[in-house]
Amino acid sequence: MIRDMDLIRKILLKVETEVNNTVEYDLEIEEYSVDQVAYHCSVLYDGGYLNDYKGHYAGGELISFGVGGLSWNGHELLDNIKDEAIWKKTKETVK
Repeated sequence: MIRDMDLIRKILLKVETEVNNTVEYDLEIEEYSVDQVAYHCSVLYDGGYLNDYKGHYAGGELISFGVGGLSWNGHELLDNIKDEAIWKKTKETVK
């Protein structure tokens, strides 16, 4: 799966506002499939931006996933990309 930085940002924003010292199951992001969101949460966890991620599989397919809150690095990254104008400028610079 191709990494989608817009989805990464949306996940970080949602986790910051909705996950408080608990685990959020099957985090939903409008316009994205469960598989896309779960994959990107897994990538964020592997990168040290989320405190927890756990996928539950049956028959080789994802049936559920849980995600913990932001790590220190997750908060730092989000602080740098939270502002919409800065985010657009960052994406233009990267392109």
